[in-house]
Amino acid sequence: MLLIGEIAKLAGVTPRTVRHYHRIGLLAEPERTAGGYRSYGMSALSRLLQIRKLAALGMGLGEVADALAETGVK
Repeated sequence: MLLIGEIAKLAGVTPRTVRHYHRIGLLAEPERTAGGYRSYGMSALSRLLQIRKLAALGMGLGEVADALAETGVK
């Protein structure tokens, strides 16, 4: 399991960006540890990398959300 700083670093974004993706619904909120920390798995990392790739191709975040919804990726 990864903490927010770790998943952000692997994806090349900041923890603030990850939290923003949570707020706008692009990335589901993960379960939290007993200490209250977000705990991410590999599926969350995969989703985050997909978001970043689509954004790098020039898609706006709304378009990214639509593209991921069409593919059924959660």
